[in-house]
Amino acid sequence: EIKQERLDIISQVQYDIQNKILDNYIGKVLDVIIDESNADYSVGRYYGQAPLIDGVVIINEKLTVGEFYKIKIIDKSEYDLIGEKLWISQIEYH
Repeated sequence: EIKQERLDIISQVQYDIQNKILDNYIGKVLDVIIDESNADYSVGRYYGQAPLIDGVVIINEKLTVGEFYKIKIIDKSEYDLIGEKLWISQIEYH
């Protein structure tokens, strides 16, 4: 019983940390490589996301697998980022 209580506490702390980390990405533009794509959405990763370990970036359109895209992060889910593809006219270069 004590083990379970401690696990629950640690899990909540980890969830809170992850939530704050994901919040920091909202509004940012990331270079995302596409791993999967179908007619409805694509799934990719930015350089800080390791396959099978970290969350992913979900984009609500079909994109080409293996290609990099500029993705603006607009929201998050429990472990993943949600973004939209930027068009050339939307990208700011500094």
